[in-house]
Parts: sequence; C-alpha cells; structure tokens
Amino acid sequence: FSGKTHTKDEHRIISPPLAPIKRMGFASGLHNVVDKCHTEAPEVASWSDDGLHFIIKDANAFVNKTEKEIKYPSFVRQLNNYGFKNIRSTLEREGKRVTKGEDYFQHVMFRKGQRDLCKGIELKK
Repeated sequence: FSGKTHTKDEHRIISPPLAPIKRMGFASGLHNVVDKCHTEAPEVASWSDDGLHFIIKDANAFVNKTEKEIKYPSFVRQLNNYGFKNIRSTLEREGKRVTKGEDYFQHVMFRKGQRDLCKGIELKK
C-alpha cells in the first residue's frame, strides 16, 4: 500500500494526512511533519539549509498538518514548553535573511535527518 488513493472522478493522487503528532512523542511527530512539509509542502514549512532549525511559513496550514485541534499560539507555547526557541531575532542580528510572517524555531536536539535525537527532547518541568 503506497498510502495514496486515486479518486475515480478526478483521477488525481491524494496524499494521506501528514504523520500526526498526537500518536507519537511530540518531538518525533513534529519531526515527521516538518520532514513531510519540507518535501511535499515547502510553502507551509521546511528545514533551514543547514538543517539546524525549521521554518513555519504558513502557521494555519502547519497546525492543520499536525492533525491536532490546536490554535497556532497554543502550538508555539507547546514548542516553548519542550525547549524550542524562536530564533528570528538571532538570525536578524546575525544578518541572515528572514521573511516577514515566518517563524524560525530551534532546539539543540532537533536536526534534519536525525530524528533519533528527538528522544532527548522532554517537556520542561
């Protein structure tokens, strides 16, 4: 099973929803969603070129991809509770290009291609 379905009427391929965060640990689920967006919906979210942070380009579309009924500000609070930092101002200070309306998040244990590191991301007490 490829995970794709063909509609009889429209003859188009419809991808299944992105990996839900609610069925796995928060960080692993988030990693899956960022990976999927990076390859299938880069206009929604993607990894940075160096893979050290991720970028949310369309907040509403991104939270819809998580399959959680959550508003974006609550999602950001949850990121903060897991130790993620919004690094927009840091990137600006370093002279890096940032785009208005996008959010840039980083965690030392959240790296492109290294999902196994997510095991080290825990809810702050």
